[in-house]
Order: sequence, then structure tokens, then C-alpha cells
Amino acid sequence: IALPITMLQATIVSLILSSACIAFSDVVADGIVVQRTRDATDPKVAGGLQSLCWGSASIGALISAYFSGSLLETMGPKDVFAIT
Repeated sequence: IALPITMLQATIVSLILSSACIAFSDVVADGIVVQRTRDATDPKVAGGLQSLCWGSASIGALISAYFSGSLLETMGPKDVFAIT
């Protein structure tokens, strides 16, 4: 039996899916950091790689937020949500 999907259900599924994707990429990045840290002889490498990962994620989030605001002026909210 097919059940109609409401906008609320679609929104919840979209948010859960996007959170799962972010969590997956974070785990992969942490795994790469751990692998690189094991191979390195300098203990400062771990902190540097972790800082690089978090810094890159933060810069990407800021750029995405900035351009999302700019796109809202030229596109509709649904289009911007679909892109980001």
C-alpha cells in the first residue's frame, strides 16, 4: 500500500540523509588522519592534520553560507536548498 509522503516527512528524511552523509565523511577524514599519524614520526602531525580537516570544513561551511545568501536574492528558496 503506497502512503502519501508529506512535506514534513520529506524534510525529515532529507535532514537525516544529509546528517548521515556529513557523519560518514567526518569518519572517513578521521580515519585518514589516524592512518597518516601512525605513519609519521613527528607527534605534531596529528594536530596539524586535525586542524587542517576542521579548518577546511569550517571554510567550506562559511563559503556555502555566504553564497546561499547571495543566491537567495536571484533564485527561490527551493532552488537554493536543492543546490546546497
